[in-house]
Amino acid sequence: MQPRFKIGDRVWVTGLLQDFYLGETGTVVTVEANRDGIRDLDLYVIAIPGKEMHDTKLAGFELIPAGVPPKLAPLTFKQSKMGFSS
Repeated sequence: MQPRFKIGDRVWVTGLLQDFYLGETGTVVTVEANRDGIRDLDLYVIAIPGKEMHDTKLAGFELIPAGVPPKLAPLTFKQSKMGFSS
């Protein structure tokens, strides 16, 4: 199964970390596919201009496509598997 995002995709951080990056658009730099094929658990390193991200890895459920309002973004792992909503 292909990762949800590919290198070069523009993304927003969501979930618990969104307050740290509110209004910031990141670009996917590396993708590490989940070995069990669970797309929401794929790991991504993103670059955000002016922010020191180093090699911080974010899971697929912590990212949404840039420009998509959070309520219209695809369901995250937490929402779809555990019944939580954002």
